[in-house]
Amino acid sequence: MVEAPGTAPGSGLLITQSFIAIVARADPDDGSNIGAAGQELKPCESPLFVDFPVGRRQGTRMFKAEDDIHHLGEGLLACSLRKEEWTHAAHFAAALWLMRYRPDIDPARDMPGLIRRFNESLGGVNSDTTGYHETITQASLRAARGVLDFNAPDVPVFQIANALMASSLGNPNWLLEYWSLARLMSVDARRAWLEPDLKPLPFQGRIR
Repeated sequence: MVEAPGTAPGSGLLITQSFIAIVARADPDDGSNIGAAGQELKPCESPLFVDFPVGRRQGTRMFKAEDDIHHLGEGLLACSLRKEEWTHAAHFAAALWLMRYRPDIDPARDMPGLIRRFNESLGGVNSDTTGYHETITQASLRAARGVLDFNAPDVPVFQIANALMASSLGNPNWLLEYWSLARLMSVDARRAWLEPDLKPLPFQGRIR
């Protein structure tokens, strides 16, 4: 939720070309935590998209246990994470942790300050060209909430995070399906929420 599309560590500017609208749930049975295909939905009704024909990242297990999620969420609040830990996956994991375990925190209201503070703790700068990005953060929070709410409340967050990262949301460029690069990388989008200009985001409503 800080990096521009394609700038998370190890990522290139890769834009997903094909999507198939199917629901991805965390699979509590096999422990591999890969999103399983569920019922087919219309694009704007689906809380999650899965890449096709590239397919799910079979065997991906970014998070092994709930402690991994606690580490990232608590580390964000305490500004104790190493810079290399603050990846695209960590952004989503921390958001899911806040939503599940910290009902006292309002993600839409509080995440901007948390990320700005964390960036500064690493020597980063939050400006019109780098650091915190409001539109990317709020869009990612909407996606995280949509995925979390689609799964049962007793499903471990680390399984939900792995299912999310195995979907097209795991591609740091997923927002370019909805925003043009010029609009998303504009100063206005960095400063405040800008609606997508390509098609509606399939995760609507305020983040609670």
